[in-house]
Amino acid sequence: METQSKIVEYRKAIDKSKDWLLSQHQKDGSIVGSEKGTYYYRLIWTYAAIGEIPAATRLLSWFRKNIWETGGFTPDNVGDLRKVFAYTVGNIAIGTHMLGAYDISFSCLDILKKCQYPNGGVANSSAELQHIGWQENWITAQAGMAYLFAGDIRSAIQSAQFIIDVWDKQPELPNKLYYCIDSQTNKLVIESDAPLISYVLNANEKRQCFWVPGLISAFLGQLYLATKNSKFLDYAIKHQDFVQNCTEKQFEGIEVCKTGFGAAVLYQITKERRFYDWAIKVGDYFVHTQRSDGCWPDDRFSPSTIAKDIAITDQQALWLHYIVAALSE
Repeated sequence: METQSKIVEYRKAIDKSKDWLLSQHQKDGSIVGSEKGTYYYRLIWTYAAIGEIPAATRLLSWFRKNIWETGGFTPDNVGDLRKVFAYTVGNIAIGTHMLGAYDISFSCLDILKKCQYPNGGVANSSAELQHIGWQENWITAQAGMAYLFAGDIRSAIQSAQFIIDVWDKQPELPNKLYYCIDSQTNKLVIESDAPLISYVLNANEKRQCFWVPGLISAFLGQLYLATKNSKFLDYAIKHQDFVQNCTEKQFEGIEVCKTGFGAAVLYQITKERRFYDWAIKVGDYFVHTQRSDGCWPDDRFSPSTIAKDIAITDQQALWLHYIVAALSE
């Protein structure tokens, strides 16, 4: 009974968010704030997943005509998302693949492969790779998930092996999770002049990148389903257990988001109660933090912007969709 009531509650939240997102579209199919950058990068995937195919198709048509075919989809033309360009590409690859826009989705995979080192790690962009940048496990997970959606199992496994190697190098578990590799030394980045949050998750602090292990556990769990290689499931569980044992303060901000995605995937596979409970906990967080109009604001910024609110709203709806799918089995 509890499960069914949660499914109903979560589906209502998804519908509210869909109505709010649809209200942000313009007549040409674009979405408010698109001039600020590709903050809508996940929206085609979200619409396709929740069944809003007409809006997904209109947004895709606008993107194809005004961005893709004009050569405007480059690191220099995506606003401040440049620093996560490969992650953006991975999300667009999945959404366009789900709609059968293979000319775009497979081209996105080509972009990702240009951002990928021989060891499987993915940098933010091909330009960064040329300048010997950092490889990041969560960006690699998004790339791996895009490969998996397209059936490129070999590339997905290569991505997964990099993620496993990063985990095996960890020196401070369960207190810290470092997620970047210095491409010059092939060592973990454990000291840098960059902000700490850009390369390490402190398990005992709030406003950390808790979504990093959540996304990784979802990808590795999905890859296990495709390959039946138990190593991928083992490391998916390691990442999910790590984040579920982090501070309760993670529920003070949106960074907890993808931990629900990881829990949902692992619950579908293992049927273990701890993953069910975490998926419910995150689902309840989504419901309680949704505005009455259906939006989830980006609480990392005060004030936020409509473009960033759209990005957060479409992702919370997507992860809630995966939680509903897991609970429905």
